[in-house]
Amino acid sequence: MRHKDRIAVVTGGCRGIGLATALRLAQEGADVAIVSIDPECVAKGVDCIRNLGRRSVGAVADVSQTGDVERVFSLVTQELGD
Repeated sequence: MRHKDRIAVVTGGCRGIGLATALRLAQEGADVAIVSIDPECVAKGVDCIRNLGRRSVGAVADVSQTGDVERVFSLVTQELGD
């Protein structure tokens, strides 16, 4: 598995190219954080990753806002980190 024991953060990871990227990373062994401004979309993306047997966490955030980015990485570290 190419990304075994890695954590990926995918912005816009709940539809289109972002979801395809998130799914591929999960298929290759990564745990994946899904980030988007759409709460329903985030939940669906997390479910898709978990259905592949990988750990996943979702965050509703605007990555153009520094505070949101800091919050996302804090969440990812807490939920998916070592």
